[in-house]
Amino acid sequence: MSPQIAPTRLRRGAKHFVGREADLERLDKAWVDPKTHILAIVAWGGAGKTSLVVEWMARRAASAWPGCERVFDWSFYDQGTNTNNASSSDQFIAAALAFFGGEDGKHLANSPASYESKGTKLAEYVVARPSLLVLDGLEPLQTLGGMLPENDALPIFLRCLAQQAMHGLCIVTTRVGIVNLDPWMNNTVAYLGELEQAEGNYPQLSSLSTDQAIALLRTLGVHGPKEDFMQLVHEVNGHALTLNLLGTYITRAHRGDIRHHDRIKFRQADGQVQGGHAFRVIASYVKLFKRSGKDGLRMLAVLRLLGLFDRPADSGCLAALRREPAILGLTEALIDLGDDDWNITLSAISDLGLISFQKIDETQFSLDTHPLIREFFAEQFRTKYPDAWCLAHHRLYEYLRDNTPDKPQPTLDDLQPLYQAVTHACHAGGHEKALRELYLKRIQRGEAYYSTTKLGGFSSTLAAMRGFFDEWGPNWIPKAGLQDSSRATVLLNTGYCLRALVKLPEASKCFEAALSVFSKMRNYSQSAIVAGMLSVVYSFQGELPKAFKFAEKGIGYADKSKDQSLRMNNRSIYAHLFIQTGDLATAEEYFKVVNKLRRQCANSSDRNRLATSVIRWCMFLETKKKYAEIQREAETMLNILRKPPERENIYCGMLNWCLGRALFAQGRLSNKPKQVERAIQMLQNALGCFQQGAGILLEQPRVYLALAECYCFVRTMDAAAMALNKAWEIAAPSRMRLHLADIHISRAHLFFSEKAYPWENPQTDLATAEKLIHDCGYHRRDKELAAAKKIIFRTHL
Repeated sequence: MSPQIAPTRLRRGAKHFVGREADLERLDKAWVDPKTHILAIVAWGGAGKTSLVVEWMARRAASAWPGCERVFDWSFYDQGTNTNNASSSDQFIAAALAFFGGEDGKHLANSPASYESKGTKLAEYVVARPSLLVLDGLEPLQTLGGMLPENDALPIFLRCLAQQAMHGLCIVTTRVGIVNLDPWMNNTVAYLGELEQAEGNYPQLSSLSTDQAIALLRTLGVHGPKEDFMQLVHEVNGHALTLNLLGTYITRAHRGDIRHHDRIKFRQADGQVQGGHAFRVIASYVKLFKRSGKDGLRMLAVLRLLGLFDRPADSGCLAALRREPAILGLTEALIDLGDDDWNITLSAISDLGLISFQKIDETQFSLDTHPLIREFFAEQFRTKYPDAWCLAHHRLYEYLRDNTPDKPQPTLDDLQPLYQAVTHACHAGGHEKALRELYLKRIQRGEAYYSTTKLGGFSSTLAAMRGFFDEWGPNWIPKAGLQDSSRATVLLNTGYCLRALVKLPEASKCFEAALSVFSKMRNYSQSAIVAGMLSVVYSFQGELPKAFKFAEKGIGYADKSKDQSLRMNNRSIYAHLFIQTGDLATAEEYFKVVNKLRRQCANSSDRNRLATSVIRWCMFLETKKKYAEIQREAETMLNILRKPPERENIYCGMLNWCLGRALFAQGRLSNKPKQVERAIQMLQNALGCFQQGAGILLEQPRVYLALAECYCFVRTMDAAAMALNKAWEIAAPSRMRLHLADIHISRAHLFFSEKAYPWENPQTDLATAEKLIHDCGYHRRDKELAAAKKIIFRTHL
């Protein structure tokens, strides 16, 4: 049976592939090795990572893909030496879910399900049958240290691949090692290359050997004394892209005579700069094109066009750029160019190895180039022809705006042209239009927040938001020309996305900047909302003094707004902070006011704020052990939320958590395992609600902590340990210090008597918990800490 093969998204490999037989053999071995699930190929840009994978795939295809049932590849486009674009894994996850999971996967891809659900399910689909998955150019998603954002579907997916039994292989190419996969390194995760070639702890793909490099140059038509070949190879450190470009250049410009290689002054190129040697060769091509008449100017114009994109340029976008009137400094040489001459120009550039084609359908194609080539022309064009740069991006914005249909229920893939249009508009200086015409009206569809709440496109939205900022963190300064209302909108939307991705320090600073703008505008309602969110975000981080500060501000703004539901909500935030500090008397006083306001807002259309106040009230009632009242309050609110128009997953999830906690406490006190089983079901329902909703990770550690207690009560210790580990996976990367204190106490308290303690030891966990409680002022946990210390101290005497 023929394998299922997705259309390739990989940029074409090297036109002339020479050598690397040992690396190809390593890829063959990795494919048949059941212990290798992920094979990473690390090297600088232009070293030949993609070309190696493309060559290997071509050889597998020539043998009819032995042992493989599905083939899927993806390129994370905006690779290069210097990019200001924020990247997203959203589109990859959606496309991969649809390919590997069929209709079920497609439905999940275009739902607001959590990143954890999407990443975990994608891994299940991939390992179900022998599959090859290639992720090319992962570095735009990584930090300088090599980390992928933890609370994102892609690292969750890769982690699941590393942990699960797998018949097949995932190949990843990147410029830096993948820190998230370190626990499985040299086990299910392998690196192709030599450790001595690397600057860090990750083996790196070696440069071409002297013999391989000379063979490549000769294949390209270069000839001359061997000494000159060896000198040249040494100067460029065997860099594959540089050698390919250089060989073709010498053949074209100097009839292949290697003795002319000294015309390119490589000593002026910084070999430690990404693409430094390759840039020198590309600069030589520019000079060659400029002195080659109209044909050379046409080729130069095409390459400059590609510098406008961070991905393959489709023929529609290219046609929009080529139309009259000419963009001075860019398209003069392409105006009035017939189809035949256009195709001849593209073929000539392709023959030089500078571009590649990909057919989309019978009439459409895309044009791409190596990321380093694209980076070179983007920087040159942006700095030397700034007016043309803006005009070209404006034209792309108009084309994508006018040629992207508005569907009733678009998928994330359907919205990608609009996201691209936003980026082009920002490059052109049209930030207000991009925000209002595209982002708010057509991507988010007004207050529906379609892309984020319906599709879970937080990463895509965050990437688009980057174009609206002069400074992207830590001070979060929007573009100077934006109106105050637009500045506030940009900051607020960016903060929402950062919070949803559990990037709490960044979210808090962004929200602070938004609050400054809203308060300046005297928009008291929005100021109250943002101040409340700031209080909650700082609370999760364990910065309770700051949480109190913004909660107090929120109350002041809410009172000025005269919105009763805001007055209720912001006071409930404030009251909840007193629970965290252990001051239950003050918390109760504020909840009396909250409940009075709640009765006044009983018929309010804002059910979310009502639900939030009920949840916080239930958390207070738990401290008083009023479990029956918790059940009554939570069930009443759940019934209200279940009415049309739709169910709010985060609030239903939290109410189920409240019910689960109350049922567990009652079952434990009366020693009724059946009631504890009901509690577990309620808590599982809570997780189900969270996993159906996008960007709901902040509250999940609470649920896993509650589940761990339940599982311990019924002596299912493996499940309890797994629940605590799941809570840790969410809380630790985001430094959610209150949750971390809870986790450390729970580890020690629940597992202290276990002979095989799953973590370091209970004394260490308690010491860490005590420090967190002291540093954060989290005195709500003082009694639990003292009880745990007493038991463990007595046990270990």
